[in-house]
Amino acid sequence: MDGVDCQFKRIVMPAFICMLHVQEKRLMDIVYERMVIQDKEKWEDDIAVYKWLGKKVKWGGIEGSKLVQVFHKIAKSLE
Repeated sequence: MDGVDCQFKRIVMPAFICMLHVQEKRLMDIVYERMVIQDKEKWEDDIAVYKWLGKKVKWGGIEGSKLVQVFHKIAKSLE
């Protein structure tokens, strides 16, 4: 929803950074798969990846971001 702050903004990004630190190859493979293969975006540099991760999406009845989708995929794969 426009004008509404993310209720998880202090949770998802720190957790994503921790996952990146621990499982960098696995995490970046998932980001690449989603960004380049699935969404057909160009992986030019870090800024392009950051912009893609910040894109809003409607997903599972909620509005979130690509970052939340990637976070969810990784969290589910760790179960």
